[in-house]
Amino acid sequence: RNMLPMTKEKFALVAHAIDRNNAIYWEPVPEGVTIHDYHNSLDRMYTEEWGDNICMVTWMGTNTTDGDWDQNLNTAAKPIGDGDCVVQEGLYQAYSGSGNGDSREFLPDLEAFVTSCSDKGKQLVLTGHSQGGGSAGIASLLLAEYNPITILFGNAQWIQDGLEDCAPDPNTIWRFINSENADRGIVYDPVPNLAGVPILGLIAEGFSAGGYIVLPPGGDQGDVVPMTSSVTVYGPENPEM
Repeated sequence: RNMLPMTKEKFALVAHAIDRNNAIYWEPVPEGVTIHDYHNSLDRMYTEEWGDNICMVTWMGTNTTDGDWDQNLNTAAKPIGDGDCVVQEGLYQAYSGSGNGDSREFLPDLEAFVTSCSDKGKQLVLTGHSQGGGSAGIASLLLAEYNPITILFGNAQWIQDGLEDCAPDPNTIWRFINSENADRGIVYDPVPNLAGVPILGLIAEGFSAGGYIVLPPGGDQGDVVPMTSSVTVYGPENPEM
């Protein structure tokens, strides 16, 4: 379940997670996936049994609606688990399918899916992009008893306080930072560091857990542009990165 070494088999799982994190914003719903959609598509989650051994849950990121930005800017402290882990309330709303309230629409279906997968002996995988990555990060603690792998892409920083309590097993959190080519050179997804940059007092200081890999830019045919011999890896001892 540890991120490193990143083997071919592990990256096949990552590639499937990339596909689901792209598909969740659009129609149609992929074959074999169950969609959970609430609050006029403000909150959306996929559940899926993939292959013989994987159960995957995917949370959608920001879809640019006003309600989504209300979640993103809701930086109130939300204790979870035993109370020693404190996360951003807006991200908890996105994780639980609560819209801008406290309805927690996702949780009954999520609990039933995870329990069923556990009974079948399948590996639980939690994933999301941006805001959805923050949601999956929260799930990694609340579903820790099921020994998940958590795969995050450009995730929002979900931890406000209690880093070790929020991520008791950080090596099982696989984080990826996106990059792309621009006129001024390679640019990197800013979302994973936004929590450390207060904007009009609305962005709370935050942290992520787990090491991360910086994905180099790619061309239309899947080649790396410019060619690089390696990607950058930061270990879980650097949560502020």
